[in-house]
Amino acid sequence: MGGGTPRLAKSVAKGGGAQKRKVSGSADASEAGGVSGSPGSSASEKRPKREKDSIVTVGKQTSGIKNKIARSELYGKLKHHKALERKKKRSVRQKEEERAVAAGEVPKPRQVPKTIENQRTPDETFVEAGDDEVAEEDAEDEFASYFSSSSEPRVIITTSRKPSGEMFKFLENLFTVVPNATYYSRRSYHVQEIVKHASTRGFTDLLVFNENKKFSHGARVNGLLHVHLPDGPTALYRLSSLGTFFYPE
Repeated sequence: MGGGTPRLAKSVAKGGGAQKRKVSGSADASEAGGVSGSPGSSASEKRPKREKDSIVTVGKQTSGIKNKIARSELYGKLKHHKALERKKKRSVRQKEEERAVAAGEVPKPRQVPKTIENQRTPDETFVEAGDDEVAEEDAEDEFASYFSSSSEPRVIITTSRKPSGEMFKFLENLFTVVPNATYYSRRSYHVQEIVKHASTRGFTDLLVFNENKKFSHGARVNGLLHVHLPDGPTALYRLSSLGTFFYPE
């Protein structure tokens, strides 16, 4: 019993000290507020309302109604009322335009709807049509004569050594798609020899088709070597999921 009283007094003393510190802290805050302004005054200042906040929408008008049925009914009525108002404004604007045209006057310009295109900020790096610098680069491109149709492409097509029947079926379909194409048998010639032969005879491209040679599982066309004559470039493609079509006579 005797040991509990000093603890109570100690706690009261601590509380008093805390109260004193609190008072002194408030005094310091008031002094600082007199110099630099109290933090409460800055928080109480109202921020300027945005344009979207000032617009009263149908959803804001009906958001306070807790009953879902009553809220949906009022929402539908307000939407219908706004649609009627827009229709009336549209008819009035059309009548004014017709009256201005009949009187020989210039009608009021219509409001342009906001879209992604007209609201986009201009980009300096965007290249517009008819740019002189881009036209010069296109003229210097090595494929410029092809895209301008100034030169007609001539294609020579060959295969790997000892082609299978599936290869010829594929080429039969290919010749219906590739214009100005000529087939030459590969025999034992190397690709470098075919390139020299095709370049001297005015061909513009060489296509060499390859197959997997697994005759037990059926030979399949699986690769294409494309050489642009006479100086390249050269590209190697992997072919898969090829299908041939039969054309009845």
